[in-house]
Amino acid sequence: MKSLLTFCIIQTLIVCTFAQDIKWGEELNKKRSSTISSIIGVDGENTYAIMYHRPMSINGMKADDNYYITRFDQSYNIKEQEELSFKEKSTNLDYAYTLFLDGKLYSFAIFDNYKLRRRFLFVYELDKNSLKVKSGPKKIAETNISKVKYSPSFTGSLKREKGEIMHAVSNDRSHLVLLSRGYVETEKPAEFLVQVFDGDMNLIWEQNETTEKDDQLFDIRGVVVDNLGNVNILTQEFFKLDKDIEKSKEKLKAKTVIDGKPNYQYSLMSYRNKGTETKAYLLKPEEGFLRKIRMETNNRNDLIIFGFFGNEKSYENTQGFYYQTIDGTTGEVSSERFEYFSQEFIDEFAEKEKDKGRDELWNVNAYAIIPAKNGDFIVLGEFFRSTTSTTYKPDGLDEGFRTTQYYNYGDILIWRVNPQNGIVWYDIIPKYQRTAVASIASSGMDYFYVDDANRVRGGVGSFIWAAMDDGIKMLYCEDPKQKEDFKKKKSGVTSDFVWSLVEVSWDGESSEQILKNNIPQKAWLVPGACSQTGPSKMLLLANERWTYQLGTIIFR
Repeated sequence: MKSLLTFCIIQTLIVCTFAQDIKWGEELNKKRSSTISSIIGVDGENTYAIMYHRPMSINGMKADDNYYITRFDQSYNIKEQEELSFKEKSTNLDYAYTLFLDGKLYSFAIFDNYKLRRRFLFVYELDKNSLKVKSGPKKIAETNISKVKYSPSFTGSLKREKGEIMHAVSNDRSHLVLLSRGYVETEKPAEFLVQVFDGDMNLIWEQNETTEKDDQLFDIRGVVVDNLGNVNILTQEFFKLDKDIEKSKEKLKAKTVIDGKPNYQYSLMSYRNKGTETKAYLLKPEEGFLRKIRMETNNRNDLIIFGFFGNEKSYENTQGFYYQTIDGTTGEVSSERFEYFSQEFIDEFAEKEKDKGRDELWNVNAYAIIPAKNGDFIVLGEFFRSTTSTTYKPDGLDEGFRTTQYYNYGDILIWRVNPQNGIVWYDIIPKYQRTAVASIASSGMDYFYVDDANRVRGGVGSFIWAAMDDGIKMLYCEDPKQKEDFKKKKSGVTSDFVWSLVEVSWDGESSEQILKNNIPQKAWLVPGACSQTGPSKMLLLANERWTYQLGTIIFR
């Protein structure tokens, strides 16, 4: 670890640095195409999760996916389960997502009316014990869609080709924001609707927005709502169309680079005091591209915006960082900084990645902004790259071309940033993981499989984290060959994986241990379904080919 304050850090591999207890629920069987897709939250002694089942394709025809809400008790045993299947009168609705708001459990569903060319979003309140519908449906948003019937989308940010309804929840779960943007066939100004609801799903305020930008040159990259109901929207605006690309009926294409210069800019649109106060902020480094931006609010409702920048050589090259903070009380910009990474940091990163002589980072994502108590913030990032391979199997049930997308997750990157002075210290946590997604073209089947050496399945980053009083805890699985002192068992065979737990204090001291006690045999951690559930507790999901378990790790 290096520090701009000449901070001296010792990083060691320790078997028992800090104490913790790991408790697991019962081992549950699952079908090959079923898994827990998300953890909704913890309420008292109950944990709520969404179970997902993907039916196999038959003759290229894919059946509808099934979703089930499941309630686990404090021992992580299943107590109740209900299929999330909704109807509005005689019309089937498509499940979208489920949220906890102010202690209430809500499921959201969509219906696309192609005759009216409208998308409708409905909300249902569920009983937290029986999981059955308590009230609803209640229509809370709508937008226009195209005439073309697309397959349903099951994410919060719905496909732009259909029209989109994005959502975000405040840190204290007291407010929900919906951002609806309709599908546009012709060139016209971009429009969208902002709606903010309280924990009872009552509309607090809404505002229609019409921009000066052509809809085909305007994109919305993210939205956040704070604990007071104020909303911030990150937008991307292109300047020119690429004349070499043929115009399509759906959308004109715009390049990110024209004549070697950036062809876009990012802006922030802010709505305060129930939308009565609006303001736009330009996010612009002194040179290069700004990309991979994240936004977060702290407990004072200040907004933190962090992004990487690089030159025009490659979209993946990163030479430094840019951030802006906005005061939650006044709405004014309280800090803004543009800074190149030090050569010392780049050399250390390149050495670990065995690619010396670089003058920038590459393939780096920022996953989280974690506010510190004194106004500083921690940024967690990760080295990541993907590769594709296509092979042909000539016979058998799986005959056909198989295209495999490999996801390679490398070192974890950590920065502590002071809004006024820049980087205070940084750390690089060495690791390596690999996951893969494969498809068979002739049969139309898509399926996940796991690299035998690593036993890790990801897609949204490869590690989980929690902010606690003494620092940041990070947990991940990786290939045991990456750990030089990981000893073989008496049989001479190592585990398929190791679970590594890293602690980085708020001052920058780091330590690591390999978890060996009470780890499910042949199971791997599923980052996308794990979360922090208390001041010293993290909720875990361990997945194996045919089984899974929920559990907690509690730090003492």
